[in-house]
Amino acid sequence: MIKLTISERHRTIILLNEFKGNLDTLVSILDDIKKLAITDEEWKKAEKVVEMVKNEKGEDVAQWRWNDVKGGEKEIEFEKKTLEYLKETIDKKDKAGELTLADALLVSLNNKLK
Repeated sequence: MIKLTISERHRTIILLNEFKGNLDTLVSILDDIKKLAITDEEWKKAEKVVEMVKNEKGEDVAQWRWNDVKGGEKEIEFEKKTLEYLKETIDKKDKAGELTLADALLVSLNNKLK
């Protein structure tokens, strides 16, 4: 069991949505991605705020903010294949020097996956 904040769950969903691979691992990921879903009650507890802002092109985009501390953590039990995929993906991004500030959550996620 791994305890993840809303932000870590959100980032994990993004990683899992990038999956390309075999059918066996896909089945595990499909099962596990359901466990990461964030309920309306959890968003309310985390005081989620959505506001429209202009991006660099002047287009309106939704910007989400929430409080991870108030949102708390949820225990997730991942399938073995999903854990392997997550660890490998983070490791590959690290070794390839592909991590950006947007990937800062991968530090805590990586530590929790070990």
